[in-house]
Amino acid sequence: MRKASRLFEIIQMLRLARKPVTAAEIADALEVTPRSIYRDIAALQAMRVPIEGERGIGYILRPGFDLPPLMFSIEETEAIVLALALLARTGDEEGYSRRTEAGAGLSRRARTRQRAHGATACADLLFRTCYDGRLVRNAAGYPQLPR
Repeated sequence: MRKASRLFEIIQMLRLARKPVTAAEIADALEVTPRSIYRDIAALQAMRVPIEGERGIGYILRPGFDLPPLMFSIEETEAIVLALALLARTGDEEGYSRRTEAGAGLSRRARTRQRAHGATACADLLFRTCYDGRLVRNAAGYPQLPR
């Protein structure tokens, strides 16, 4: 995993955590050493990401820090939904569960913003896919947004 991806994943893990997360827990999830996590946390703190905590105790992300909203086009949302559907077929239950949880988080953020009809429709499709498992399908059977 590249460092930029790892930094983003650390922020996401801390945003979703309800209690302090130790470097060992983060390292296990990202399949790196705790030492790498210590360096990554220091790099994030140097970038003024409000992470508090210490080695051995755990880390938290102070409230109020949020990443910019992600607004997907209809085609991008269809690609995400298709990828989730394919992941479900691989039998990787843990991976599928983590990805659908992340997709549901994207859906909730898009719903609260409701900047455009397309964004709301994308959020609705992601929400249905992640929670209900129902999809609107086109004639070929692929997931599709109602246009």
